[in-house]
Amino acid sequence: MVDTQDTIKILAILTVVVCLKYFFVIIGSGGKRKRAPEDGFQPSNVKQAAVGQSTPLLDDNKPNANSTAVDVDNDVSVVVAMTEEERWARIVQNDLENIPITITLMWISVLFGGDNLTNIVLASLFTFGRLTHTICYIYRLMPWRSFAWMFGIAGTIGFMVNIIYGAFRTDRIGVL
Repeated sequence: MVDTQDTIKILAILTVVVCLKYFFVIIGSGGKRKRAPEDGFQPSNVKQAAVGQSTPLLDDNKPNANSTAVDVDNDVSVVVAMTEEERWARIVQNDLENIPITITLMWISVLFGGDNLTNIVLASLFTFGRLTHTICYIYRLMPWRSFAWMFGIAGTIGFMVNIIYGAFRTDRIGVL
């Protein structure tokens, strides 16, 4: 049986790892965004377009490295272009949708006396899933990105179950 204090230490480390991952994503996302001209950090293609060059930022008629072919029907395929800025914005949004709620559920599970070993396993699963999801999103690795997302969601759902388990335990070893 794992001690509650040891569980808290491990979960604290995993919480910091997930938060650091999020901060790195925010920094990476900032580097991909179009900046205000006064910032002086414009990518060369933005500077060329601003000077009056005829090179568009994204040519809708040509697939680029960020394009994804989507099957509409069996016979028709449409190319959906996603800029690096949009890709990173989606990574950030996905983190905002998953990380705060899961970290909250994780610590509620500790407070309500959920099984300590289960909390550690679920937190490790969630951390692994979120790190892997981000890497797969950056490098366009499908279906691995979906599998990684499922690992993270499994951790989130597991914490919900462990909260209920802890709330109804008869040997109440939680903080509350």
